[in-house]
Amino acid sequence: MGRAGLSDLNIDRVRIWLDNVCIVRDGGRADDYTEQAGQAVMDRAEFSIRVDLGRGDAAARVLTSDLSHDYVKINAEYRT
Repeated sequence: MGRAGLSDLNIDRVRIWLDNVCIVRDGGRADDYTEQAGQAVMDRAEFSIRVDLGRGDAAARVLTSDLSHDYVKINAEYRT
């Protein structure tokens, strides 16, 4: 999001969730967020990351795969 090129992005309106755990609200870390709650989500095999830019009703869905350290390392070790 930080490099999305949205010059008029108001970070105070951005909200981000890991499944149902809000991690960002009102321009910073959500007041009620705890590392324990976030880690519990991250420890799952699958979870959702939801981003609300606070810019309207448009929506998009992106499916991705394993982005763990090992996955990135394996893919960085070869060239096409």
